[in-house]
Amino acid sequence: MSLDPILKWTGSKRKLAPVIQRAYDCAPAKGYVEPFAGAACVFGYRYGLDLDPQKVEVVLGDDNARLMAFYRLVRGQAADMISELATLPSGVGWKRFYPIYRAELNTWKPGPIDVATPSKAALFLWLNRASFNGLYRVNAAGDMNAPAGSYETLSLPPKSLILDWQKALQPVALVTGGYADTARTAGKGWQVYMDPPYLNNYDGYTPQTWSFQEQVRVAMAASEAVQRGCHVIASNAADSRLSAVWHGLGFRVRAEQVRHSISASAEGRKMASEVLFIGGEQRRGR
Repeated sequence: MSLDPILKWTGSKRKLAPVIQRAYDCAPAKGYVEPFAGAACVFGYRYGLDLDPQKVEVVLGDDNARLMAFYRLVRGQAADMISELATLPSGVGWKRFYPIYRAELNTWKPGPIDVATPSKAALFLWLNRASFNGLYRVNAAGDMNAPAGSYETLSLPPKSLILDWQKALQPVALVTGGYADTARTAGKGWQVYMDPPYLNNYDGYTPQTWSFQEQVRVAMAASEAVQRGCHVIASNAADSRLSAVWHGLGFRVRAEQVRHSISASAEGRKMASEVLFIGGEQRRGR
């Protein structure tokens, strides 16, 4: 059974996930890695379809320490977080609490292997659902500064979905760290999905900046994984320079049309061109 995400996240691949899943129609994976986990939409969609963490090793990684500490808490103490979440406001008037809770979250500075407390995990989830379109944006100090959304009431994930994610994450390795190191955990026969901040559309959800050269380094890390025998799929905004980089490294470039929802205006939510970069396919029967 596929799982809907429990987090909203800028650049979410919820709508593109079925396309990515079909692009992995190849020999069964020996392992699966997402170095840019975010809302883990692709893992969630593939869970129970063609990806079973009980049978193959799965690694989800991100350099957002709060995000990964949140997932570790969900994996171990989801029921406690659900209880804490129930104490937070979600009806009319919730917005007056937003700056207070955001300031409280910014006092939390987890390390790379830390697990959130149930109250901090609930706060992280509440702010994620309360911010503008799930935007998680930070300043240079790593403090969240995303504005509140304009919702009359908050839509929080159902208890059953959170508990389903707890089950799904039980055998999953949750890693805080850079994409290159996380990608290197994949060996021959593994599948890798790389979803970096999109070119010219970075929304500041980590303190680091994302230049074109950083995009090139992502492509190089993906190419190294292919050379190790991995099947790699990456996604990004359509851009001729970027496509030329990936094509030059031997990746197939495939265009897709996806509707974006981060913009406040209807015009900003129109269909946009994205591309998949596909390399190292291992077709069935080989």
